[in-house]
Amino acid sequence: MDELLGLEPAGDEMFQLHWDPEVLDLPFFQKDNGEIDTADILSKRVRELGFRSGYELPPTIHDFRAEGLFLIDKLYSTAQRMKHGGHTDENTHRDSYAPNNAGTDGQGSYFGDKLRSISLPAEKQHELESSPEFTAIEQELEALSLDPRDDSAIADRRKELRAEKRKLIAEELRKTRKLQPSRIPSNKGDNHLTGYHQTIFSRVRDLMPERDRLASSLFTVASIRSEEGRAVLHDMIALYQQETEVAVRPGLEPEKCFCLPTESKRKIDRWRHIYGCYRKTLKATCGFAEMCFFCSEWVMGKDQWENHCQVHLDGHKPLPAHCDPLFYGGTLASPGICPFCLDDATLSAAERMHQFHDKAEWRDHISDHFGIFEKYVGSLHEGILPKCPVPRSHCPDAFVSAQQVKFHLQNNHGAE
Repeated sequence: MDELLGLEPAGDEMFQLHWDPEVLDLPFFQKDNGEIDTADILSKRVRELGFRSGYELPPTIHDFRAEGLFLIDKLYSTAQRMKHGGHTDENTHRDSYAPNNAGTDGQGSYFGDKLRSISLPAEKQHELESSPEFTAIEQELEALSLDPRDDSAIADRRKELRAEKRKLIAEELRKTRKLQPSRIPSNKGDNHLTGYHQTIFSRVRDLMPERDRLASSLFTVASIRSEEGRAVLHDMIALYQQETEVAVRPGLEPEKCFCLPTESKRKIDRWRHIYGCYRKTLKATCGFAEMCFFCSEWVMGKDQWENHCQVHLDGHKPLPAHCDPLFYGGTLASPGICPFCLDDATLSAAERMHQFHDKAEWRDHISDHFGIFEKYVGSLHEGILPKCPVPRSHCPDAFVSAQQVKFHLQNNHGAE
C-alpha cells in the first residue's frame, strides 16, 4: 500500500491502476462460503446499526440512495442524474427520491438525557408484565402448553396469543419512545446512554485496537497520502484480514499457556484455560497472582493486588458503570462486579472488587444482595431514602423504594 501511495504522477499526468483479475468478481458483502449476501440481509444489518447508533427510525438503503441523488441533482443536469440513478422516467426522482423537507437531517431525535433502547426500561417492563392483559395471555399460553391435544386449533390460538403479546410490547415501546427527551444535552455529562447496546463498544474497544483507533481516526480531515490517512488504511486492511473480531485477549495471549497445541492456542474461546494455566504457573513461583480484566494486566502478591483494587475504588482507574459480566468475541471482555459489595466499606478492597467470570454465579450473588437490600430499606427511618450503591453523575440523589433502586440498577448499571 505504501508503494502504491508513493506513486505520484508528474504535472497533469495520471496513472491508471488496474484491478487484479482475482478480485474482480468477489462480492463486497459476502457470506462465509464466499457467496454474495442477499439484499434482505444487508438491509437488516443496516437497520440494526441504525438502532445501535440511536436512531428512532433508522435510515434505509433507499434513504442513502435518495441522499446521494439529492446531492447529484444539485450539481449535475437532469440527464446525468437519471443516468447515475438508473432511472428511465424523469418523474421517478420527484415522486420517490426528492426530499419532502430538504433542510432537515432527522438526527436530533436521538439526543437527550436518555437515549431510546430497543428494549423497555426495567420499570416499564415490570408494569407491562404485571398488567391484566399481559398476565391473561401468559396464563392462557401456559394452559395451552399443558393441553395434550395437538390439533390445528390449539396451534392457531398459540399464534394469536403470541401476536397479541408482541402487539402489547410494541405499543408500550411506542409510548416509551414518545417520552424520550429530544433536546441536545447541555454538556457531555448529560448525554448518558441508557440503551445497553450503546455501552458495549466502550467496554470492548480495548480488545480491538484497530477498531478503537478507527473510531476517532476515520473522522480526521486529512489526505489519504498523509501519515494519518495511511494509518487509517493500515487499520482498515488489518481489520478486514482478521478472522475474528477479537484476535487476542490482552493479558491472555496464547504464549501464556504452555500445555496447548499450537493450533488450539489460536482459538480465542480458550481464554478460560489460558487464564487458569498462566495463573497456576505464576502462583507456583509467586504464591499469589490475579489478572485485572479491566486493566488487562497481571498482579503478583496479595498486598499488591489489594493496592491495585484500591486504586480502582479510589477512582484513579474508574470502573465501568455497568456491573454485569460481558462476553464478546469468544472471551471475557469485562468481568462482573457487585454494586453492593463496591459500596461496602467493611470489606477489603479485593473483596469489594471481586471479579465474576461466570454470569450465573454473578446473577445469584446479585439476587442475594437484592433480598438483603430490600430488608435494609424497610428498616430505614422515615425521611431517609435509599440511594444508588454505585452513584454516577447521571444517578438520582435518592429513590422512593428498593424497587426503584432495582429498576435503576437494571437500566443504568446492567445489574439483573
